[in-house]
Amino acid sequence: MLQHTDCGIKGAPVARRSCVADDKIDDLAITDPYKAIAIDVAALEANPNLPDGITVTGLVYDVKTGLVETVVPATVLRHDVHQVRST
Repeated sequence: MLQHTDCGIKGAPVARRSCVADDKIDDLAITDPYKAIAIDVAALEANPNLPDGITVTGLVYDVKTGLVETVVPATVLRHDVHQVRST
């Protein structure tokens, strides 16, 4: 998953054309992408509808520097409990 710095939804024309009231648009802005990506990954981990064995990484893209930082290292959401392990 990927979040980015400098959320531009504030004042964005696309947001203004959405079903969100003008006075609520600023509430949609991600002000802390590092916290947000951790929450996003946790939500995936808690989702029982996703299949076992999916690997997820939480990243933040810095729009000013162009750098991508790993915030949540790659992790398997759930190991398939039915999978037979070879020895």
